[in-house]
Amino acid sequence: MSAYIVNTRTIALLAIASATEWTGIKRKQAYINANTLILANIKSIATRYPDMKGKEIESFFPDWTQSAYRREVKDHIDAMADGPDLVKTKEFLIDVARGAADYDYQTCEFDSYPSSKANLIQLNAAAYAGYKLADLVEGVAA
Repeated sequence: MSAYIVNTRTIALLAIASATEWTGIKRKQAYINANTLILANIKSIATRYPDMKGKEIESFFPDWTQSAYRREVKDHIDAMADGPDLVKTKEFLIDVARGAADYDYQTCEFDSYPSSKANLIQLNAAAYAGYKLADLVEGVAA
């Protein structure tokens, strides 16, 4: 199995979806969730490829440092949170569902992943997307 650093938009999608409640997007929680997701993805790469330890992001995104990667995630979160109706769109929900599957596959390399906060965040994001998509797809009961 191979693993890679998940793109910044995917991290932001999962962070936003898992921080959305009926009252709206909880931006601060999205930032916290993104940090958790990033750290777990890095841990997975370090587990799979020990020779990359300390330079996981730079190995996959040569033009970026870890801080640039994190800044890009924050920019995506801010853009998504500034458009609160985005989280109700079919496109967003499909992207979240796909992103959760991709993130799970790329981040499962360390032993404690199944019970990690990162896994719970991606599961929450996937569940949110599935539940909301059921409302949008004719003939599917939620």
